[in-house]
Amino acid sequence: MARRTGAVGTPPAGGEQRRADEARSRSGAEEILAERFAHGEIDDDEYRRRAETLRRFGSPAQQG
Repeated sequence: MARRTGAVGTPPAGGEQRRADEARSRSGAEEILAERFAHGEIDDDEYRRRAETLRRFGSPAQQG
């Protein structure tokens, strides 16, 4: 006897949570970057370069 735990096409348990955590991590990094820019710690060019890098490659947590 086999037992199905989810509908066909449903991602494995934890998949939704993992994606939500990644989105929070990414937005958290962007938020910190914006705060550093607002406080004058980085200039416009550095802000734009780092923001583009975050959008393109994501945060380190996503890479692992």
